[in-house]
Amino acid sequence: MFKTRLITALLLLPAFLALLFGLSATGFSILFAGLLLVGGWEYSRLCGFQYFGARLLYMLVLALALLYLASSGGHTSMAELANGPTLNPEHLVFLLFAWLLAFTRLIDWQPPTVAGKPAVSYRIISSIFSIILLAGAWYAITRIRFLDQGEWWVLAMFMLVWAADVGAYLAGKQFGARRLAPKISPGKTYAGLFGGIVISLLASWIFISASPLNLSYNYLFLLGLLVIIIISVGGDLYVSLHKRSTNIKDSGQLFPGHGGVLDRLDSTIAAAPFYLALLTWARPL
Repeated sequence: MFKTRLITALLLLPAFLALLFGLSATGFSILFAGLLLVGGWEYSRLCGFQYFGARLLYMLVLALALLYLASSGGHTSMAELANGPTLNPEHLVFLLFAWLLAFTRLIDWQPPTVAGKPAVSYRIISSIFSIILLAGAWYAITRIRFLDQGEWWVLAMFMLVWAADVGAYLAGKQFGARRLAPKISPGKTYAGLFGGIVISLLASWIFISASPLNLSYNYLFLLGLLVIIIISVGGDLYVSLHKRSTNIKDSGQLFPGHGGVLDRLDSTIAAAPFYLALLTWARPL
């Protein structure tokens, strides 16, 4: 399994870099919207919807949410994407609050009484939150990509999340004993969390220092990165909650050894709005 994951990662990384730096900001935003729509199709199943019609309705609402955010500047969606979507502070605050509210579901989650048969309330709450959070991730990443040197800022965000994931795996494998959230994700440990934080902060500092990004570090910015790393772990746990609720191991089979789009982007989807907030309100230039 590890060999398959490694081969897939080595193939995906150059493809991702080619698309990130080869496409215009508009092209990358449209491509990422398509990717998140695939993720939305996967999420509809994690929300407990089994019938095609219900999942199609979910996708329609998600598509409308993307179009709404793409035209939030008062122009048509394509005109907004051509020039960069307007940052609406109220939308960003709403997305941050939505994630904080979503995370409260992790506190007292209990497995469903019938495996794979979540309650109607679970389906309603999960579908509403997941649509908002997926559309919000697209909005945040699109806004970041349209920044000056946006492709580097997007890559820095992915590096932050990837390094946290790798660090958590290595530290958890070597020192993991006490589980972080045994009911939701038995493989995650406190050692993995701390190891991921250390490796991610170190890797981010090295990457940003070596990149063309013009950034002067300060304690507030580093604190923000620390919070985002923890948020990314929460995003992973949040998707795992849905997998446990519906008795589904992987969200999809698109990437051999890695699963589906959500399996690869769960942490990034959570981190993106907070990363945008950090760059918007606390970026030391």
